Amino acid sequence: MIISEVQETPSKFAKELITSTIENNAEGVLTTINSDGTPSSSVITLHKLEDYTYFFMTKDTTKKYDNLEFNPNISYLVFDPFSRTELEIKGLTEFVWDEHTRKHALKIIEKDTHKGRGHISPFVTAEDSYALFTIHPQSIHFTTYWDKGDGPEIYRETIEFNIKDTDYPS
Repeated sequence: MIISEVQETPSKFAKELITSTIENNAEGVLTTINSDGTPSSSVITLHKLEDYTYFFMTKDTTKKYDNLEFNPNISYLVFDPFSRTELEIKGLTEFVWDEHTRKHALKIIEKDTHKGRGHISPFVTAEDSYALFTIHPQSIHFTTYWDKGDGPEIYRETIEFNIKDTDYPS
């Protein structure tokens, strides 16, 4: 049986599943768009800034940095083998210049590292060549697979945030 829903407000189940999937699986695949329109994927560590706003840091010499300067659209995919949940975030990134937000993000990374979630490079705090990007979801789609003994069930839910490109600073 497949249960599928699309909604603007996440259910309590969805909110808990999204939070636990991201918290329990620090690394996922970020896909950006090359200047020729082709996709480019890399593994990143994603951190939660606030409800449904996530962030990551990358060196300003990486392909993903160049791609995000060209096109802020991304897809982020993570799979939690324990809960058998696949989660995809589609959205826009925003380069963060604000020093206060950057310091706050570094504290979150440090806390996450102490929890065993991801790692912190000593260079992140030592040099300014790391860029901070926030991810603002336009949609979060997840699929959970389970078998209660009477056959497999699939639960899918998509949360549409209905955010327009114009809602983000350029």
